Amino acid sequence: AFFVNDVSQLPDGGEYCLKNILSTQGIKSLITLPLVYKSNLMGFVGFDSVKQIRVYTEKEQNLLQLFAELLVNIQLRKEAQEKLTYQEQKYQSLLESVEVGLVEVDNQFNVEFINETSSKFFGYTIEEIEGKNAIQQFIPKDNQEYLIQALNKLETNQNLNLELDAFTKDNFKRSILISLGTKNNIHGQKTGIIGAFIDNT
Repeated sequence: AFFVNDVSQLPDGGEYCLKNILSTQGIKSLITLPLVYKSNLMGFVGFDSVKQIRVYTEKEQNLLQLFAELLVNIQLRKEAQEKLTYQEQKYQSLLESVEVGLVEVDNQFNVEFINETSSKFFGYTIEEIEGKNAIQQFIPKDNQEYLIQALNKLETNQNLNLELDAFTKDNFKRSILISLGTKNNIHGQKTGIIGAFIDNT
């Protein structure tokens, strides 16, 4: 993993140095991992913190590592079904041991699945939220259009990392760090979005 706990502490190196590139985007801390398959770089996955400096824990780093592996394996589902099952089991085990939410939606952003952590975080049971539009249900109105456009443009092997405000069932606004990727069928067609998030409140 490549992580920077405090961007302001990076060395200065001119207009195109890493510190300047990150600072101009308002990034205070970050962690990122490559998506690699058979020595081929497929993309990156990570979290950017723009509200405050954040020191990412070992568990959060492990989560990101497993999420990166899961995204790679989703793209390779047809030729690596056995490996995917193994990675999903590891991913599920980590989800049960740390406060990590998992949300899956279809191409219209209707909820197909939330795990127990998401249920506790938002205050909904899976029966209450299944089939409802996740963006309309969770995201403040002034951010909905931006998120819809960004997710519609998200393609296979791409990843979107955001720091968002989200509403609970009680209409309480909370901050989350979320990493989003596409779900695909065995033909490589996009069938929805999967997101893993942690509480950043």
